[in-house]
Amino acid sequence: MKLRFAALLFFVQFLSYAQTSYIVGTVKDRQTNELIFRAKVFDSNKKSMTLVSFDGSYKLPIAPGKHIIKCSFTGYDTDSVEVDVKPNETITLDFNLKVFGELDVVVVKSTRSTASAVANLSAEKKAKTVTDGIGKEEMTNKDVSTAADAVKQVPGATVEGGKYVYVRGLSDRYSKTLLNGADIPGLDPNRNSVQMDLFPSSLLQNITVYKSFSPDLPASFTGGLVNINTKAFPEKFSVYFSTKVGFNTQSSFNKNFLGQSKTSADMFAFGASQRGLPSNISSLSVDEFPTPGLNDDKLNEYGKTFGREFEPTQKLSGLNSSYTFSVGNTIHLNDKNAYPKLGFVVGSSYKKNFNYYDNGEQGRYKLTGNYDENTSLNPELALTDSRGTENVIWGTLGNISLQMNEKNTVSLVVNRFQNGITSTRYLEGNNYSDASDLFFQTRTLYYQQRELTNAQLKGTHYLTFSKEEDLDKMIKVDWIGSYTMSVQKTPELKFFTNDYTVNTDNDTLYDLQPALYSDPSQFSRLMTETNLNTKIDVTIPFNMFTEKESNNVIKVGGYYLNKYRTFNESRYDFVTQSGPSIQFNGDVEDYVADEKFNSNDYTNGFMYVQNASEKRNNYFGYETNLAAYAMSDLEFGEKIEVRVGARVEQSTIYAKSLNPNDKPGNLYNLDVLPSLNSTC
Repeated sequence: MKLRFAALLFFVQFLSYAQTSYIVGTVKDRQTNELIFRAKVFDSNKKSMTLVSFDGSYKLPIAPGKHIIKCSFTGYDTDSVEVDVKPNETITLDFNLKVFGELDVVVVKSTRSTASAVANLSAEKKAKTVTDGIGKEEMTNKDVSTAADAVKQVPGATVEGGKYVYVRGLSDRYSKTLLNGADIPGLDPNRNSVQMDLFPSSLLQNITVYKSFSPDLPASFTGGLVNINTKAFPEKFSVYFSTKVGFNTQSSFNKNFLGQSKTSADMFAFGASQRGLPSNISSLSVDEFPTPGLNDDKLNEYGKTFGREFEPTQKLSGLNSSYTFSVGNTIHLNDKNAYPKLGFVVGSSYKKNFNYYDNGEQGRYKLTGNYDENTSLNPELALTDSRGTENVIWGTLGNISLQMNEKNTVSLVVNRFQNGITSTRYLEGNNYSDASDLFFQTRTLYYQQRELTNAQLKGTHYLTFSKEEDLDKMIKVDWIGSYTMSVQKTPELKFFTNDYTVNTDNDTLYDLQPALYSDPSQFSRLMTETNLNTKIDVTIPFNMFTEKESNNVIKVGGYYLNKYRTFNESRYDFVTQSGPSIQFNGDVEDYVADEKFNSNDYTNGFMYVQNASEKRNNYFGYETNLAAYAMSDLEFGEKIEVRVGARVEQSTIYAKSLNPNDKPGNLYNLDVLPSLNSTC
């Protein structure tokens, strides 16, 4: 009897499941008519529940019968509808939720946050182009320390070398970076994109990556455009302080950390000021620099002036650490909660970290003979690699905004970012390409200082020709003027390479062979670039001309950019006049000691410094870009949105090396760039 009852119960449940019905529909905000995703739809006994999808729709499986279907979302009143569901029936049920506690006589106004994850998802959903982004909230949750680390979290974007952004697999030369919507220069003479590790994440509001072109964006990218937005001023008084300490098993408290001599200014990334050459030497051209036999006293004096630290040292490293502080407030200049009001935020960030490895391998292999007759490659170079890097980066931000009234806001933003990198590297191993028994040693020591200073004046204004008070029905004008100076200083980049062999008596025989590799040398580089960028955007809504509600707009604007760059490089080789006192015995410090700079001792040999700079490696250049655009955002129904328009750009690029025999490079283009984007 029990068996029959269980079988009957199973049959009834199976029949009920087979006759499952569905309730489908959308969930919207009653007042704004915007779709609400992640809202919860469920029956009153909560046996069936679903979440609203990204496009605002839902599909709720439900058993036949009478049910009370409810819809709820944080901040809204719960709505409920009674339905009678028949077997295999699909019922359409749309919900229009009302904001919790909403009163007809109350108008609530607020500023949309751009720092939260929800705000970024909402912005991506509403965007007319393909975009992705990350906000301050998500940066904090994922514990990223720089803009480079933050961009790694964005789908479709990667970071090469810890600095350079690749979007959709295209290299950094196809990417572009903006700061608060304005153009900023890069800090690398061989790269197009900005070095993203320069911006501390603690001073950022959000980062948006545009993956498709739109007429209101600069046209000098094809891979992606990265817009970095710094912190905006808060609506109320706030103070923030944080400190972090990190431990790295390879580099923290490592007694064998590979390093070099430090200066007192290294702590704050100003080490370039205490490195490099005296101005009386660095200003001398190749022809003005003395040579042996002409002015030996000056030649010896100059040689002893150079920093001659070519050998890495081992020292104890420290912990990784970072500190962040910011304070902000909004001050009402008249009555409380009235205009005008002044908002400000001031912040600073400091970070220092150590990186080290000593188990690296560097090799070079070559195929000899026919590929189908060989099963392996012949080694030409097999080296062990070790490197120590000490990185100091800090930034300051000042943002002050004056909001005269609801329709007019003017802001001044000043940013300063500073970075100092001390890097020391040592490689040793076999150099089979020169001789099978030849061992190879090379050392690289350098210090690099990067600076970026930016000042921006910008404003937002709403214009109307009637008594209309709805901002969405007014003409919106956004403008910005931005000036940026970037400087990259490499006062010391040193190389020292030698080889050695071990004879049958197990003696090590050292040698320097300039015919195989360069003499010990020091490079000094300086690159400066200034950017002046201004632009204006005017957005005209369709509904300012009609009573019909619409999100369709016309947008027009203008853009001007002027860049100017100079790059200077000097190279000095430590050359020897052979003699018994100038032989290399494996001691680098002894090889370049003061007593070796005696250029009148042709019997015993001597060392001197030769200016090996090349004029062709020095250049200056400029770029100007003048652009105008017009576009329109159109909605067709509730799901199809189209952005159509065009941008006209006139670009001029000029570059000239300091070698008088090199012809300048000159480019003048006038381009019309149409664009069509559609989302549904």
